[in-house]
Amino acid sequence: MTSPITKTITKTNTHIIHCNIRSLAANYDELLNWISEYKIQNNTLPIICLSETWLNQDSNLGVFNLEGYQPLIAKSRASRKGGGVACYIPTNIPFTIIETPSDLEVQIIECHPTNKQKLILSVIYSPPSSNKQDFINKLETILSQLSTSTNPTIICGDFNIDIMTDNTISMEYTNLITAYGFHNLIKNPTRLTLTSRTCLDHLLANTPDLDGSVIDWQIVDHKATKAIIGTAGLPSINKMQRARCYKFMTKENSKLKFEYDLEKAFENVNYYNWDSANQATDHFLLTLNNLLDVYAPYIDPAPARSKRKP
Repeated sequence: MTSPITKTITKTNTHIIHCNIRSLAANYDELLNWISEYKIQNNTLPIICLSETWLNQDSNLGVFNLEGYQPLIAKSRASRKGGGVACYIPTNIPFTIIETPSDLEVQIIECHPTNKQKLILSVIYSPPSSNKQDFINKLETILSQLSTSTNPTIICGDFNIDIMTDNTISMEYTNLITAYGFHNLIKNPTRLTLTSRTCLDHLLANTPDLDGSVIDWQIVDHKATKAIIGTAGLPSINKMQRARCYKFMTKENSKLKFEYDLEKAFENVNYYNWDSANQATDHFLLTLNNLLDVYAPYIDPAPARSKRKP
């Protein structure tokens, strides 16, 4: 396979694109055409992060090379079919690969999109059929690893957690990324069907004043997402915050016990008879927080960021 993309580009903003490609081999030509059009429209070649590459450890990555890009970086499944993540990095952006756990479909690189700073970039895939509680536990390991870096970090991918649905998993996921100083740049649906509108593809950043968007490019039934870094680089990273972990609430017996304890804690309390509204409020919040400390304890990320690389 060959690529007609020309190498003449002007140094400009750094564009980061994530796309669920659902087989790079089957959709390589469409990816190639889209990159050519994107380069013409934006006068730049974006960093491209892919999920569901469907490559394996025996795949010949050389056949997927793109002109203007360094050789494809891919992390594939060892045995099962499907899944996999990969990155295309333009030739003008130096990078190094950071080691990641083998049991999670994640790739992390440290790159230099500008001369002024480093950027940690990660792409993640979580299959729709996977145990989401298990995924969140593994994601916390990755976030803990990334939190040791002082560099701005962007995590993109198909998480298969719908943040537009209010449930225990989406709440725990949001609390987890918040605890480690990240926020999701994507607020609109990335997967639309005749019966649903879900936001499954996220762009997480630990730096403020960075915008993300859903773009009208999709090879399968997921839309692509994009973030743009200006030539001045990214602002300082967010501080990590305390947030509660609700994973114990996903177990039915724990939820029932929490409801029982909550009812028992307030069954003999009549706040209407209290003389002070402030005292009643303080008592209510103290009682509730004491119960939450048992059933939804705070996540305690690393207390400070060191200067060593993740």
